[in-house]
Amino acid sequence: MTNATDITNYSIQEITGDNRRPGMEHQTGFLVRYNPHESYGWLCCRTFATPGEAEAFAKTLTKVETIEAPQVAKKIEASRVTERDRLSFLPKHFGKLMMKFEGTVYLWMRRLSTDYTGGSWNFYELSNGGFYMAPSRDKQFRIDSPNHAQEEVSADAAGIIATMFALNAIVNWIAQDPPENLVEGYYLLRDFAAEHAENRKIFAIID
Repeated sequence: MTNATDITNYSIQEITGDNRRPGMEHQTGFLVRYNPHESYGWLCCRTFATPGEAEAFAKTLTKVETIEAPQVAKKIEASRVTERDRLSFLPKHFGKLMMKFEGTVYLWMRRLSTDYTGGSWNFYELSNGGFYMAPSRDKQFRIDSPNHAQEEVSADAAGIIATMFALNAIVNWIAQDPPENLVEGYYLLRDFAAEHAENRKIFAIID
């Protein structure tokens, strides 16, 4: 089954530290966001080196033809890593970058929330191959995003947010040749975040 959707809205922005994401073709230049969603914001984006190229592409966004009706996908599940497997979690996903990643998650959590004062964290594996870590305390955290959004979220959502910021930071730190599994891990976690009970708050902070 197919249909056609008129796309009437798009946004052209200069690429900065606030909107730069892992896997972008251009790390500097201009970002075209399009295909708006009422809950998740802009669903699609492309990057270009010059404003002229960005404008030329945006002018083609009049209609997307023959969009296949989406199939019902199996819900992504999160499983907490057991105490027995905790020591292998970081090496498995990050190799020699494991200490850099863990420290960057804690750093971002401190930057994002004055409610965070340290403590233990849980590790999670996702059924789609993704991963994240989250504070183990059962409490709410007020999050202040670099994009000026403010939300109060659960420890689980706060961990997802901090993990995504950390993955983005590390990939940009080694932008010349970022590990493919970290770039993929960002988008796998983003897919899980889209299904999360607090998805609106998570996307308000990270976008």
